[in-house]
Amino acid sequence: MTNFVKKYCMHYFELYNIPIGLSIDQALLKKKYYQLSKQYHPDYQLATTDDATQQVQLQQAAMVNEGYKVLQYGYATLEYVLLLKGIITPNEKYVLPPQFLMQVMDLNEDVVTNQAEIKKLEEALYASVAALLQLQDVSTLEAKDWELLKLYYYQQKYINRLLQRVAGNDVEI
Repeated sequence: MTNFVKKYCMHYFELYNIPIGLSIDQALLKKKYYQLSKQYHPDYQLATTDDATQQVQLQQAAMVNEGYKVLQYGYATLEYVLLLKGIITPNEKYVLPPQFLMQVMDLNEDVVTNQAEIKKLEEALYASVAALLQLQDVSTLEAKDWELLKLYYYQQKYINRLLQRVAGNDVEI
């Protein structure tokens, strides 16, 4: 989370006035982004305010932009919600199932040849949480649902690295 969120106790969902969810109505998000951008854009506000107010407004404009970037993309939104709810923490050392790690190691040996298998694994992982990832309001989720989303998040992190390697952006797994 940004320092602004911590300092002012506001998160992107509050800023955009939408429920905390894993699936965001993109048309509504875009509409609210334009409204907020205009409201907090420095060109509209800075000429008539003092330095302290200007600083807050610059931070708000930055938060509008950061929030839009996060809420536009499913995986980034998932990560943000898991952080927001305290389900994951930055730099957490999450222990994945050994079977999954062995599967990733096998796929990692030759990512180009295993590209179809990587996609198949990614689709299977997604299928296990697809219904949860479509929720526009997570207030009804139970502890077991959060654990499943956490597992998916960390597994997908490995898959993303494999896909980056396939694309030629070498990263270590």
